[in-house]
Amino acid sequence: MEQVNILESSVRSLGSSMEHSDSSEIEEELVIQMLEIAKNDLQQRVEKEVKGNAILQVSLERIKQALQKRCLELEEDVSKLQE
Repeated sequence: MEQVNILESSVRSLGSSMEHSDSSEIEEELVIQMLEIAKNDLQQRVEKEVKGNAILQVSLERIKQALQKRCLELEEDVSKLQE
């Protein structure tokens, strides 16, 4: 996002220092670049989240299986104690 802030500053400074018609085109191009950078940043964040979620899902499944196993063991213990 730092690149976005740099481009925003460039847009503002160019807008005040150049003629209106030239600066409008340059400003539009800088805005497009800024949006592309923001899009890429968000895509990278989403990819990281997806990877992290996959890891968490695997971990959650392991914990679930361990808990199910422990539950069965406890049920067996209760059954033995009731005999």
